[in-house]
Amino acid sequence: MRCIVAILALLVGLNSPVPRLAAQNSVPKMPADSWERFAYEQPHMGTTFRMVIFAPDRQTADAAAKAAFDRVSELNRIMSDYLPTSELMQLCAQSARHVRPPVPISRDLFIVLAAAQKLSAQCDGVFDVTVGPLVQLWRQVRRTQELPGETELRSARERSGWQKLKLDADKQTAQLLVPGMQLDLGGIAKGYAADEMLKTLESHGITRALVAAGGDVAVSDAPPGQSGWRVEIVPLTRQSPRRLIRLRHAAVSTSGDAEQFVEINGVRYSHIVDPRTGLGLIGRRNVTVIAPRGIIADSHTKPVSILPPETSLKLIEAIDGAAALIVTATPTGEQAIASKRFAEYVIPLNEPRNPEKFPAELTRFETVGSKPVFTAGPTTAWDRAIRERGWILREADGYKLWYTGYDGTTNGRRMLGLATSRDGVQWTRHPANPLIRNQWVEDVCIVRDGDRYIMVAEGENDRAQWFISPDGINWTHQGRIDIRDTHGKPIPDGPYGTPTLYHEANRWYLFYERKDAGIWLATSSDLRQWQHVQDAPVISPGPNEYDRDFVAMNQVIRHQGRYYAFYHGAAKRDAQPRLWSTAIATSTDLIHWEKYPMNPLRPLAENRSSGIVVPDGAGYRLYTTHPEVWLHREQSPK
Repeated sequence: MRCIVAILALLVGLNSPVPRLAAQNSVPKMPADSWERFAYEQPHMGTTFRMVIFAPDRQTADAAAKAAFDRVSELNRIMSDYLPTSELMQLCAQSARHVRPPVPISRDLFIVLAAAQKLSAQCDGVFDVTVGPLVQLWRQVRRTQELPGETELRSARERSGWQKLKLDADKQTAQLLVPGMQLDLGGIAKGYAADEMLKTLESHGITRALVAAGGDVAVSDAPPGQSGWRVEIVPLTRQSPRRLIRLRHAAVSTSGDAEQFVEINGVRYSHIVDPRTGLGLIGRRNVTVIAPRGIIADSHTKPVSILPPETSLKLIEAIDGAAALIVTATPTGEQAIASKRFAEYVIPLNEPRNPEKFPAELTRFETVGSKPVFTAGPTTAWDRAIRERGWILREADGYKLWYTGYDGTTNGRRMLGLATSRDGVQWTRHPANPLIRNQWVEDVCIVRDGDRYIMVAEGENDRAQWFISPDGINWTHQGRIDIRDTHGKPIPDGPYGTPTLYHEANRWYLFYERKDAGIWLATSSDLRQWQHVQDAPVISPGPNEYDRDFVAMNQVIRHQGRYYAFYHGAAKRDAQPRLWSTAIATSTDLIHWEKYPMNPLRPLAENRSSGIVVPDGAGYRLYTTHPEVWLHREQSPK
């Protein structure tokens, strides 16, 4: 499983040795710098392929995107090791019991197998597409939590080995020289597919595009008005420094074991199998490879992960334009080793930018599916009703959702629950639920701060309170939040709720509402006493219908040099129930806010509020969490 590489879409550049392709299809004559941004995604090859493209109009974008997805679908039918009917599996099936004569294969399959064999020869077989029997054996190990026996390993190794695959370039044939061999293109096919999608887009006149397939990213020319695509590499651990790189006509792949690993007898094994031993690698590491093409970047992450750093970096530095970063967890901390060229791609974290004020990735969302992804429990459950803001964090082991459950009555105690998910779509409730039974907890906001979780939430009668936890499960109540006005006096007694935390430069920021009549801001250095930055609200209701009378903060993030507030609002509606919605505002100082002219982010009639955004490695997801949890992704043209 590839570590996901996060695409932040704006950016700085570099020259590339990759040749440009001539467009075969004409596009409307208009300046490319004025083209519109479109985003698409589809599932292929066991992951989600995402595209961000710039086109003169939706019709052109739709046609190009369809052709690109058709191309990756075609490649999946050729190279999948899960589809029995794929060309790859048919090749293996013909030699399941006996060695067969050479078999003619498609141009695509030959290109990938030839590239794999070339790399195998260069790295003494630590990259090996014949490793299928060992991969299948290791998948079983991860299910059973038991290491394979020597007999099983010997049998799998006998049916593996890159020299046992014979290719004939003149006749475009392949031959498996040992019965029972299984080819696995999981370490090279997605990179090739990303390259082919870019070629397809360029054949339709789209020369500014990004394709992301899990941890494999390939880009063509830069977005309009920019000089490159900005890519963030997901860190090895939560304490790892943030790393940004810049790409133009290039590709990057990141591979690691942050999510897919198994621990047996106290030893942590990666999902990355060493063909020499048949076992998963031991220890934690992230490997990032930048190369002129996706097929090169994708395939080279495996040998760079397995070989000693001095050997693997020589392999990388022999490729024109390639670079690599190896990050390893050690008992004393994190060790990072980079190739000579890697620094050329690094973006300084303080580099100035001039982004859009309200970028599409934060404002254009569409609902995923026809049903919410998380709802209340059965009628006999403690959480037979859920309400108010829930909070979602994406961590190395998946997604975590903290939510408020209760019995559905007005005075029923609000209690804290937790659900977890690998993909942020299918959720499993934690067996220890409810996590907090003896405190009234709703409208939660949770921040990961080093080795602890900090939660602020409404208590009974809408009084804000806070908690600390070492694991997100066991919480210790710290009392009510102590807020003072600008003169240091306690704020007037009464409800103060929907507390929202933001942390930056050793300073904590707390946004809260009072009867939804406005959003106030206080700061603190220790979380124990807070003081207003001003005694007036920093965000007030109105003037439009969606937030005319009520507002409350949901979340504050920093994106492309600006602050963004996701908040919910509503208007008084006499005898009818209020319709709540999610909106966005932006600021450069956390005090003065400008509301998005196209608010709310979803139609008011949906009545979905308490929205927060969660980075998923390729962009942002919007989750609206009241009165149930709905998932929304960046809007894709149909």
